[in-house]
Amino acid sequence: MGRRLISTMRCGPIGCLLAACCLFACLLGGSSARAQTPLPMKPGGIIDRQAIFMNADRHTFGSPARADLGDVARLRLLDLLYYLPDRDAAEQVLEVIGIPIPKYLLGLIRAPLPSGANLWGTVEYVPSASIDADDLQSWSAADLLASIDSTIAAQNKQYPQLPTEVRGWIEPPSYDAKAHQVIWAALILPKGAPKNSSGEITFNAVAFGRDGFIRVTVFANTEQSATAVAMLKVFLAGLTFNPGKGYDALAAKTHDTKGLAEALRVNELHRAPIQVVPSAFADKVVPVVGAGIAAFALLVLAVWGYRYRRRNARRW
Repeated sequence: MGRRLISTMRCGPIGCLLAACCLFACLLGGSSARAQTPLPMKPGGIIDRQAIFMNADRHTFGSPARADLGDVARLRLLDLLYYLPDRDAAEQVLEVIGIPIPKYLLGLIRAPLPSGANLWGTVEYVPSASIDADDLQSWSAADLLASIDSTIAAQNKQYPQLPTEVRGWIEPPSYDAKAHQVIWAALILPKGAPKNSSGEITFNAVAFGRDGFIRVTVFANTEQSATAVAMLKVFLAGLTFNPGKGYDALAAKTHDTKGLAEALRVNELHRAPIQVVPSAFADKVVPVVGAGIAAFALLVLAVWGYRYRRRNARRW
């Protein structure tokens, strides 16, 4: 989860800009220095955004092309998914759209929206110990949400000026045990945000390999959530690890949750507290039983009173 995970409400232009910068800076833990290639500038010292995106287009692949993800995997581009593998071009795009550069950046993916805009995502390969991805099956969605909540609480102590809270899942964790892949996205908003607030959401997908994992992060808002999830699924469907790099079920693995926690962007994994919630059956039956007991008690009291009066009447 990196240093900070924030999802912003809709607000004024300056507020949105600041909140979005915080969101992205906190979400992608650890970033590398910007590309050495200087940004193209217009007269007056203004960044030439059009030149940056035109340069990115020249290095971008689309369907039905295939692209190498370093020496780890290959990506078959499907549907309207595009991939930008050029590091300099990718870093320039990230800089102008306000997303910090991940330490293990391989490239960028994008998908066009009906509005003419694009959804962007970063692709990383994170080297790590051989993680047993199937351990994910022992963690419930409630456990993972509680782990995110604890991470957010720790981040709030570090960044008290921007406290946030977890509101729930936008896309609950969905683990594919056959492909060893997982997709998830949580709704995290500033504390005190109205109940039905929308905001910027980071959608995540991880494909586990033998000695590390490929992580994809797509930046969207709640209205674009369906497109973002579809984008991740298309990426994972076209992903193939190179020989010797893919997940090996027989390889020795660590069951230490630190690697799994890192992949899921949380400080540590832990179980959700057990909450006893009365069932709907109990909610209906308990009042009925209580009323029955009360009625029976009244009946017994009435019979006792009647018999008591009759006994007293006979004495006279």
